[in-house]
Amino acid sequence: MLRISVITPTLNRRKFIKQALDSVSRQGYPELEHIVVDDGSTDGTVEFIENYSAENPHVKLLKSKASFSHQVNVGLRNSKGDVLVYLADDDLLADGLFYTLADVFESQPELDVVSGGVAIFRGDDISNIVKIVYPEFSYRGLVLHSAYESSRFVRRKVIHKVGVLDERYGAAAHREWLLRMLVQRLNFTYVKRICYYAREHELSGSLKSDVFKHLAFTIDHLDIWRRYLTVHSKKLDESAQAIIRQRAYRDALWGTRLALKKRDYKLALRHVKYGTLIFPHFPLTLLKHGAKSLGRRTIERLQNRQKAKKVLP
Repeated sequence: MLRISVITPTLNRRKFIKQALDSVSRQGYPELEHIVVDDGSTDGTVEFIENYSAENPHVKLLKSKASFSHQVNVGLRNSKGDVLVYLADDDLLADGLFYTLADVFESQPELDVVSGGVAIFRGDDISNIVKIVYPEFSYRGLVLHSAYESSRFVRRKVIHKVGVLDERYGAAAHREWLLRMLVQRLNFTYVKRICYYAREHELSGSLKSDVFKHLAFTIDHLDIWRRYLTVHSKKLDESAQAIIRQRAYRDALWGTRLALKKRDYKLALRHVKYGTLIFPHFPLTLLKHGAKSLGRRTIERLQNRQKAKKVLP
């Protein structure tokens, strides 16, 4: 029987962590471990997990004060499972999921990735479903739409093929990890059932509510798009490159306008630099309102490089 490892990074989620842990325990799957990596919680989360693990020995608590991607990597490196599952600390896994995954992976030894349906619900009641999505494991699905990374379940050998999460990218690292799998043309399949319950609540949109965190998140994505259009360009067909360019232009334009609205001209400049790096004709006129703060020479230097079609550093 395949062993399954669940990885859950957490920080101050005492309100929701029990439901996440219970959704794993309810699986009733014998070959199981659930690794929870805490980032320095101060709300009683750690104490609750310690008490929970005393009665549920498959739960293991690790501590690591670092970025989200580092927490996930700590879990991956300490896991022993044949199949790896990511579970956010405020979400739930669907009942019976592990037996489904075991059946699919055991019946198809060549498989690397299994993708399933996601039910988005509100509040504490998982029956209060807002929508159900079956995310594509494709460039269009991962780049242009919400990636729903948590609904992708991978075999351990994937780590040997593509490595672990790139810790330079923080919260964007999970999506980049999946993109690496696409670039390597790993074998995948879909299961036609809800596998994951993603919760919407007052804290789940914290990234979007914090404008500057969201802008930093967008910068991470722009760097990912740049890398895939340069370092990995030979592995991408024209369609994949066009999809990534479409998303990159959207991110650069959105980030520039929002940063200007917040009068953060240096952050706007970073978005513009990525925009001109990917698109020679990215509209530098967006920076006219920040010209005084950025300096005329900075604007002129960008304009000259754009005219010469030089790649920006």
